[in-house]
Amino acid sequence: MNNENVLPKKVYIDSNFLISYWLLEHENYEQARLRFFELMENNSQISLSPLVIDESWYKIYKIWESQNPSIQRPFYEFYQQFKELLDFVIFSPFLKIIQFRKNLTNGCQQALENIKAYNFRPHDAFHLAMTENNRISAIVTKDSDFTKESNKRKLEEKGFKIISF
Repeated sequence: MNNENVLPKKVYIDSNFLISYWLLEHENYEQARLRFFELMENNSQISLSPLVIDESWYKIYKIWESQNPSIQRPFYEFYQQFKELLDFVIFSPFLKIIQFRKNLTNGCQQALENIKAYNFRPHDAFHLAMTENNRISAIVTKDSDFTKESNKRKLEEKGFKIISF
């Protein structure tokens, strides 16, 4: 098997992957579902942070808003959709919610350094810091901050793998 196609035993998923997997009507639903099953079959530990949940809830809201531009709804009206996604994450035996280990200050400082090193948006800098802090060397994402060739090359030189779906 080509080393490029070998899936790591520990991966971090970004919100664009979770949303693609979660929403049946999403344009990347089938690819995300296939990648998720490959990760499960590989017995990969699939990790995500509270930031991924936050971004996913917001994306659910924004998708609805884009489909209904003339209607304004408060966030609490999305409680049930948010709860269903959270329940899936919490009760899935394949997903693990992680946070910075021990030293939150160091995690925040690492996120800041990631902004400088990769010109990442702050939330993506935090995703990378979370993986670094938890010794996870792969992320499943379609996010342009990670997939941009110059960043992808720098990350791969550090031993970090970008997995698309």
